[in-house]
Amino acid sequence: MIPTPTFHTQRLVFAPVNGEKEDLAIVKLLYADPVTQAYGNPGPSKPYTDAQAMKSYEWTKTCILAVNICLPKSPEEPKVAGEVVGFMNLGSVAAGSPHRRTYFGITFRPEFTDKGYGTEALEWLLEQAFKRFNLHKVTGETVAWNARARAVYAKVGFREEGQLKDHVWQEGEWHDEVVL
Repeated sequence: MIPTPTFHTQRLVFAPVNGEKEDLAIVKLLYADPVTQAYGNPGPSKPYTDAQAMKSYEWTKTCILAVNICLPKSPEEPKVAGEVVGFMNLGSVAAGSPHRRTYFGITFRPEFTDKGYGTEALEWLLEQAFKRFNLHKVTGETVAWNARARAVYAKVGFREEGQLKDHVWQEGEWHDEVVL
């Protein structure tokens, strides 16, 4: 018997990103905070426009998996998506590539960090990557100063494979980027 895929964990529900106005508003909400922008999009922080939100949505179409991370709608409906607290993805895999590898991305609204949601969401994402999509390797990158992300990534099994020196320009300074 083929196992049924689940789109939830004990505390989270994963909803599709479908490009509706609500999704574009979520993208803008996620990146409205300059600190969240700095964590999720290396480069200078700036106001996120409707055009950038649409570009982000168009990019998700190239991903093998892109989901909004949600809290359950209610205790009575634990598998129904409620409030969106973040976003994550598995990037594209080159057609016909024998390597079966991709990268991941994840971001949360600031008020939903430090609650264990990142660990829970990444564990689900990696299960999808290896069991559902039969990937061989998932990689990622983060700025070296992002100690919180580095701790979560190590907790779910990522190893730091290297550092790119002076790789990211943020807020007037060069920063190293850690490759996972």
